[in-house]
Amino acid sequence: MNKTFPTSMSFEGFTVVELMIVVMILSILITILVASYDTIIAKARYSRTAADMESIAKVGYADYTNNLGIWDVSPNPWTPPPSIMGSGLLQIWPIAPCQGWYFSWDNGAIFGLNDVRVTLRRPDDTPFWSYCVNTFGGGTCNGPDMYAHVATIEITTADTNHFYCTE
Repeated sequence: MNKTFPTSMSFEGFTVVELMIVVMILSILITILVASYDTIIAKARYSRTAADMESIAKVGYADYTNNLGIWDVSPNPWTPPPSIMGSGLLQIWPIAPCQGWYFSWDNGAIFGLNDVRVTLRRPDDTPFWSYCVNTFGGGTCNGPDMYAHVATIEITTADTNHFYCTE
């Protein structure tokens, strides 16, 4: 039996243009997935923050009731209020969702303001969002922040349902 070999070799495969198109399509899909993932994380961060702020507010209100109508006062914005923490109603003070950020308990009565808020603060102490716990004596939670003296945004009226730590 006599075997014959082809004199010219033919390679079957993809051209460079076809490979470039596939790489471009994959790049677009990956970009969409990463953007979607970032949005999902930002929405989860918002939900966790809103739940933590509401939890602090509820415990603060229970502490107010237990203390015969006296709101707890935090010695500074970055220290949890002693009465609330000592009540056992809140085992640990929630950790803010972004590095260096923190929740503060703000009793405006010490500054002549008639409101009590839970505030999410950035590392530079400026407020990002606040949660109005209570107002009294004609007070309003729409006033300026008691430490940074800038306007705050009430989380329950925020026009977004997500946030990024770079804001």
